[in-house]
Amino acid sequence: MNDIAEHNAQTIDEMMLRMQRNHNIIQRLRKKLNSYTCEPRDSVCFDKLYDLRQSFKSFTIHQIRIMDLMDKNKIESKQLRPEIQKHLDRFKLLEQEIASYLLANNPYS
Repeated sequence: MNDIAEHNAQTIDEMMLRMQRNHNIIQRLRKKLNSYTCEPRDSVCFDKLYDLRQSFKSFTIHQIRIMDLMDKNKIESKQLRPEIQKHLDRFKLLEQEIASYLLANNPYS
């Protein structure tokens, strides 16, 4: 029985580590999108950049909420696992949106 609890805790720890890495990646991508090399070229790109910035805010809010839940032990690990998985899925979608924006805004295309 203790092995199961240790495995669950380890898996949550691994998920939290991956979530923190994803957060760091998002921060670097945010910095890149705010640089002059990624300035929007047309109105569609301006709209997409605005949407990305809103997605960054939402991503950060969810990240903070999950971290608060972990710190305050308000939620059991069984309930925390789906929240973390949803957040990791949000990262994948955000990553795809960023890639789409960068490809659409590429001056060499």
